[in-house]
Amino acid sequence: MHKTFLSVVSPVHPDIEVVKNFIEAVSETLRKYFLDYELILVNPKSKFSRPNLKEDLSKMDPMDLKNVCIYHFSNDCEMENAIVGGLDNAHGDYVILLDMQFYRQTDLIEKLYIETQKNFDIVSLEYRGRGGSRIRKLLLRIFYRLLRKYSGLQLDYKTHSNRIISRRALNRLLTIRSDWNFLKANLSQVGFPATSLVTDISDDLKGKKLYDEMRLALSILISRTTILNKLFVYLFIASSLFSVLVIINAILVRFTGHDILGFPQQHVAGWAFTIIFLAITFNILLIILYFLYIYLTNIYSQVLRRPLYGIDSVEKF
Repeated sequence: MHKTFLSVVSPVHPDIEVVKNFIEAVSETLRKYFLDYELILVNPKSKFSRPNLKEDLSKMDPMDLKNVCIYHFSNDCEMENAIVGGLDNAHGDYVILLDMQFYRQTDLIEKLYIETQKNFDIVSLEYRGRGGSRIRKLLLRIFYRLLRKYSGLQLDYKTHSNRIISRRALNRLLTIRSDWNFLKANLSQVGFPATSLVTDISDDLKGKKLYDEMRLALSILISRTTILNKLFVYLFIASSLFSVLVIINAILVRFTGHDILGFPQQHVAGWAFTIIFLAITFNILLIILYFLYIYLTNIYSQVLRRPLYGIDSVEKF
């Protein structure tokens, strides 16, 4: 038996039978392998919430419910924020995030903990292979490639959201009080040693629309990477070059009667001035938008309150 205090945080599943099976299986595993433990269930109010959860579980074995704690959240609390609430109230030396559909694989709890004893603070479950259609897989690979290239975050698209986190890593993770829509990115910024445990877990794609996933991916790319900044720069360069060509073309037509390719063109009074004015105005507006983007990005970064640095270890002589 491991002499450590382990916390398990899990979002409530909409199916009450899954919840019961999860509590029974996890409680049995925790009693068997850990000296002290707690099981925290987070239940945000939504279409999947269970307001009478305690009553639904009242007929279960009291031994299974002994160390179970249920946190109910308000209407405006999303699942990601509810998970933060569960992590805030977890007291274990190690905390495991575990979805309830894993109630048949509770042996993963001990496997994750054993992996942390190899000097890792974060151990994630990893897909052996991602499911879904070819288009979904392709888009997923492109998303992670862009995220790695433009954010500096070393993320693997096979990594699952379920994982174990040490107390010191969790304390630093909880300093991030916003932008929890992508937990993997927050964990990668913590800075402690991390690894993954390959296991046979499947994608839970039920109810997930490709449109919603793409919208979330775009939101993450904009907030987590410099890709929009680079797009602005490339757009400004392309627009400037195009504007120069348009202005040269307008001047040639005005004074020579031929366009930039040498074809004869009929000059219309005021046409050259209009083209030059629009080209210059468009680039000025583009520069103003870029300055606004930089300004809003700086405000957004300050609002996120991300940790400025992370100390991995300290050596003394």
